[in-house]
Amino acid sequence: MVKHLAYTCVKSEGGILPYDLLQRVAASDRDLAGTRPEDYHLLPRERIDEGVTRAWTRALGAWAALREAMDKLPKSDLLTRPTREFLLVLLQELGYGRVPASGGLHVDDKDFAISHLHGHTPMHLLGWRVDLDKRQAGIAGAAQASPHGLVQDFFNRSDKHLWGYVSNGALFRVLRDHPQPDAPCLRRVRSRGDVRAAALRRIPLAVAGVPRVAPRGRTA
Repeated sequence: MVKHLAYTCVKSEGGILPYDLLQRVAASDRDLAGTRPEDYHLLPRERIDEGVTRAWTRALGAWAALREAMDKLPKSDLLTRPTREFLLVLLQELGYGRVPASGGLHVDDKDFAISHLHGHTPMHLLGWRVDLDKRQAGIAGAAQASPHGLVQDFFNRSDKHLWGYVSNGALFRVLRDHPQPDAPCLRRVRSRGDVRAAALRRIPLAVAGVPRVAPRGRTA
């Protein structure tokens, strides 16, 4: 029986990553598929916790650089470049490598200013001071619609993309295509500089592989 854990920085809406799955990851449930050292290409005697600690340490360094930029740059700066650098390091530690810029995406004769793309996984990365839930004129990736709404609309129009991310560094959302656009279908993680609990450190192991699925009608 997995002990109930309270996550102060994680909110789940819908069934992408239910809390009971995160609890099993945090509890190191050996019966949970995809959590063995070999699943993460670790060395034969290397433990999961060792890999997590290395990734966590590097992510903390990227986080410290972003916090420094927050202190130095004026309040009018959206912090797009330092936020993206932080998120790209985080995604790299989740196994995506260095995610390339997308150059914009196109579906149904409509352009979508989604910033990055990994295979069939759109990743819309914005500045720390960009609201994910508001349309903001003059801001790339937020001028057409809210960043969240932009990515969700893209999914609902595209037959080749099922999962993706939208983040401003403060919030990291996992979105999916959904036949009912108003239905909740996201996993949200809030960034906090003091989140160091061992259980939360293991959560990215569950998050890392979720959006890596093939388009409709294809096998991975």
